[in-house]
Amino acid sequence: MRAFYAFSSKTVCEGPSTGHLTQLQIESNTRLLSKCASVSLVPVLSMLRAARNIINMLVELLYYGTHLALNVMLLVVHALGPSVASTKAIVDRIIVCINLILDTLKDIVTVLYQVVFKIVFGEGVTKVLVEILKAVCKIVQFIIEYPIKKGLCPLLRIFADFMR
Repeated sequence: MRAFYAFSSKTVCEGPSTGHLTQLQIESNTRLLSKCASVSLVPVLSMLRAARNIINMLVELLYYGTHLALNVMLLVVHALGPSVASTKAIVDRIIVCINLILDTLKDIVTVLYQVVFKIVFGEGVTKVLVEILKAVCKIVQFIIEYPIKKGLCPLLRIFADFMR
């Protein structure tokens, strides 16, 4: 390899310490680094990863919510019979489902807090922060409106009316 460079022109490959053009190129690369896709898309990539985690947790939340609804319906059916042991087992499963739902909601909120913290103190992109806060508010509003008000509350009213 040294033989190749010995026969080549001295102006083709300047040494690392002798080239003024090399220093200018390094400075230019440093200035343009923020425009490089591998650097500028890091916040987007981290947000996409967090969104993927949140979507996985939302599917998990749907799974636990379905189990909760089925156990509540099973409780209503078993309330007609005199079996106390089966009712207690169903209530225990309902409590486990509620705990799993609350744990999953805690994990979702933790991921959202981490993303917000990284945006505010890491990249400082306030426009993205506002969009995330709007999305969080819409998600919370959806959870309150549909699963709780239109899902759980009517079931609990039916169950309370049935138990009277």
